[in-house]
Amino acid sequence: MIYKAITDLEKEILDSELDTELKKFLLDRLEEMRKAIIGYRLHGTEPLTRATVITAIEIGMKQELINKYKKNGIMKKFFGIAVAISKVIQFADKYKKYLPAFNQLLLGTGSDLPE
Repeated sequence: MIYKAITDLEKEILDSELDTELKKFLLDRLEEMRKAIIGYRLHGTEPLTRATVITAIEIGMKQELINKYKKNGIMKKFFGIAVAISKVIQFADKYKKYLPAFNQLLLGTGSDLPE
């Protein structure tokens, strides 16, 4: 689900006409999010939290560039993924006992994640 959305968005970014610096930023952040999702299976929400915090800091540092493209559909999808990960963190911290079912529902069944 989120993992597949990241993969799909990466392809869209690569094929886009976005500024090269913005492309690099988005692809780097998405790769960090992908690693965090894989790390979540082993370490809980800590990798997701780290990826989200780093993304927020870097967004602040690149605010001028991001504002230039903020109405772009790619940017909306990027922020949607970041918000979805934040919601995963909130839910996982609150409802730890439901995590196995939740992992399958939001993060995928496992078939879309690398082995």
